Amino acid sequence: MSGVLSVSLSSTPPLATPSPVVRGGSGKRGAAGNVVSFRSGLPEDGPLAGSLKSGGLSRSLTEGLGAASLGRSLSRSRTASGEGLQSSSAAPASAARPLQSTKSIPKSAAFVKIEGFDTAGFDAASPAASPPPSPQQPRTLSSLLSRQLSTDRLPGLAGSPSLASPLASPGLPEEPLGGLVSRLEAAVRVAPVPRPPQLHPARRGTVPDNLLKQLQEQHSVFSEPVCVRAFSIARFAHDGKYRASGEPAFMHCVEVARILAELGAGEATVAAALLHDVLDKTLLVEGQLRPMLQDDGVADLVKQVAHLGDVSSKYRACPATSPEGQTATASALVGMLVAMGANGALLVKLADRLHDMRTLDALPAAKRNRLARETIDVWAPLANRLGVWSLKAQLEDLAFKQLFPAQFAELRDRLAQVQSAGVLVSLCDKLRTEMQRQDISYHDLSGRPKHLWGVFKKMTSKNYSLSRISDVRGLRIIVESKADCYRALRAVEAVWKSVGPTKDYIRRPKENGYRSLHTVVRGEDGHDIEVQIRTAKMHFFAEYGSEAAHWQYKERGYGSGAAGSSPAATAGAVGPAATISSLDEDQPTAAGARSAGAGDAAREANWAKFVLSQQVSDQKFRPSGSPTQDHSLAHIVGAATAPACASGSGGEDESPSGSPPKDERFAAYLERSGQKLEPPPAERVVVAVVHNGGLHIEEMPEGTTVAGLLSQRGLTPREAQVLVNSQVEGSTAAVLRTGDIVELWCEPVVPVVVPGVVPAVAAAAPVAATLPPRSPARLPAGAARGNVVPLGALKARAATTAS
Repeated sequence: MSGVLSVSLSSTPPLATPSPVVRGGSGKRGAAGNVVSFRSGLPEDGPLAGSLKSGGLSRSLTEGLGAASLGRSLSRSRTASGEGLQSSSAAPASAARPLQSTKSIPKSAAFVKIEGFDTAGFDAASPAASPPPSPQQPRTLSSLLSRQLSTDRLPGLAGSPSLASPLASPGLPEEPLGGLVSRLEAAVRVAPVPRPPQLHPARRGTVPDNLLKQLQEQHSVFSEPVCVRAFSIARFAHDGKYRASGEPAFMHCVEVARILAELGAGEATVAAALLHDVLDKTLLVEGQLRPMLQDDGVADLVKQVAHLGDVSSKYRACPATSPEGQTATASALVGMLVAMGANGALLVKLADRLHDMRTLDALPAAKRNRLARETIDVWAPLANRLGVWSLKAQLEDLAFKQLFPAQFAELRDRLAQVQSAGVLVSLCDKLRTEMQRQDISYHDLSGRPKHLWGVFKKMTSKNYSLSRISDVRGLRIIVESKADCYRALRAVEAVWKSVGPTKDYIRRPKENGYRSLHTVVRGEDGHDIEVQIRTAKMHFFAEYGSEAAHWQYKERGYGSGAAGSSPAATAGAVGPAATISSLDEDQPTAAGARSAGAGDAAREANWAKFVLSQQVSDQKFRPSGSPTQDHSLAHIVGAATAPACASGSGGEDESPSGSPPKDERFAAYLERSGQKLEPPPAERVVVAVVHNGGLHIEEMPEGTTVAGLLSQRGLTPREAQVLVNSQVEGSTAAVLRTGDIVELWCEPVVPVVVPGVVPAVAAAAPVAATLPPRSPARLPAGAARGNVVPLGALKARAATTAS
């Protein structure tokens, strides 16, 4: 005997199915709904066939299958149309007779149907037998999936050892039903998106009960009342939330605050770091946060940090089409972030990204690479402009580790001992001892290692080997006068042997006005040391100069020429600058003052850097027992920020009677050259515009409105809907502010072409029809708008055009 067994897959929902009908012939297959049919191949005298004849299909089969749902489906058969199945009177005598009505015949789609088997012994006189389908009625055929997956198209499955049925009952011959069902379900099942494995609750991290006490013992800033309140609010807001690594989300906030506390940040910044995620990733809203925190300044910081997160998300969501475009967008974005003036919020965001980079391992590889690339393009340059050297170095090295793991590991192993903290402190101690022996005073003596990403980038840009990189570690000496610079140089050469020519940028400054002495010496361990020697005023221009600032040199890249011009050669270029230079030989010459004050971005970055320098430490290495902060610019910064005085004549430190002192003349020079440290004037607005799937950083005059922005892009308020900082902006008179995210959603004008109706303009000069460019759809006021134009609208437009 050969039968056809139809089984519905467990992964498909049940559908309404008519009463099963037995068709004559053993080779016919039928399927209703989403039933998969295949030939069973069971012997007529087998145990399963016997159970069918005895009316015990539901009991015998379901005991072996262990499927309760199948048993429930098979038990609801008495209500089927008629009391069983009846063979057609026109069918031949050898055709199968109807199956006797039992409790095992199902009514729903989840059923087992046996067709084409011998029905001897069953009642053939069922009064409610279903009539055969007439030739005029459409026949229900098997679905394409059913026919493709049937055993007729999969030969040899019954004898396959890989299809051993896990559903077979003890004592029954092994049959391929269960294995085949598993094979079919596996074939049609869609593979899920790979995700990181969920951690068992027992493996998740916990928040220590005495965490606040530990933080207070390490850093006194956590004892401030606003930090205590912020700690409590953040802990309860993040309760029950975990990161991908299994770490509690609140511990991430604590680590961000700890990073800033180690830098010496104030209580407002540390409190904002504890709360930096509550508005984005918890149910807490700003209206609830402010009364609980009782500090509007900190609440404003938290809101600014949340806005910076939105800016970062838009940057990731709108990638450029080329690496050059991405680099330009990233640089412009950094400029906008600095121009916002939210220095405290930027510091929190940098610490947030630093801890994210430290915990990348739990994320998918693609997301790790994307975050590392964004860190290199945006956040490390931002830290460079703000002068937070320690954060910049860590961000770049962690991104380097993710993007180029082999090169990172090699450089780390080769430079670990050379750049260790103990070695750098010992170098500073030796140089301090020699300078004290020669009675040379100094303002500051510090050392720093060149971080690995900087070494790698210099090697690749100049095609150098590691042995040719002479500044893998460096020392810097800040002295009082130009004469002290050369005395300090002799002290350095007395301690270590010079291995290269000394670059005298004091006598021959760089074109950007940079002045300093550079020399390379060989240490006792056989590795080179770069030493920089400059006065306090030279150091000021190296940090805050409009052209000579260190952050600008780094962003221009390596390889900029060191060629400069002597003061005599450029003395006639700018008269006032040349006069001041003759008095103060350690300040920039006219070569560096030509474009001074020309860039708003330079003034904004220098002011932000100055503000943050008063809030955080530089994290450099200094001689044992020395102060941990650079105080060389204390009196220079006072002159740079004081009101400028009229410049007088005189050429000595002790000015003649009636002549202003030297620092006042220096302040006057800064005033005239536009390099005075002060908040930059509000003369421009820099916003991020999202339009046509791209992110554009645009600079506009102060006071620009939404209508002005639309006008610049050739749009009208009726053609575009505007979102400012994720909120629909209904007024075109709204004034934009620096840092705003403006999203323009435009509805393209699609020409309607109706057969037989030719517009008058097109009739005179026919133009080939082209598809309009794709652009984001206009945001609807209510429900989402479909993309189907009603026929009535088409007819109305056609009638209007024809008239």
